[in-house]
Amino acid sequence: AVLYPALVLSVSFNNDWAAEIPAGIHKAREVAEQTGCTLESEIIPGENIFQFRCHHVRRRSTEPHHEMNAKLDEHEHVTWSAQQEVKSRRRRQGYWPGMQPSWGMGMPGARPRKPEPVFSQTPYEDPLHMNDEKWPMMWYLNRGNGIDMNVQDAWQSGIT
Repeated sequence: AVLYPALVLSVSFNNDWAAEIPAGIHKAREVAEQTGCTLESEIIPGENIFQFRCHHVRRRSTEPHHEMNAKLDEHEHVTWSAQQEVKSRRRRQGYWPGMQPSWGMGMPGARPRKPEPVFSQTPYEDPLHMNDEKWPMMWYLNRGNGIDMNVQDAWQSGIT
């Protein structure tokens, strides 16, 4: 029999909680005061979802803080709450044509070359006769027919 080691993903928790408090900001302040946390902000404006920071809880931990989770979950004004997990951000290894493969960050390898600009074959609108050589590459500004940002009409109206 072949045994494979278990894949363990480490999860790290911080001392922030997100909580929904339907009664709004005044009750959120009350919840913060009663739980010993500080009300940091409304996460999604108008949705009554708030961020709390609990300074009496360790800033980083591999275990969730069960006591604080229960205190928030059982509070009369809280619909739900969740202790926030620390997300790991990693830089992606880019690869462009013509670049030598690199064996990770800091390892020898060719620097990536910037790809040559690609000029679209799709016709573009230029009623203002732009003198920018890169104008044909700015598809988000010059395609017309409702598929650009409509800046040329705004510029023609005098809006800058």
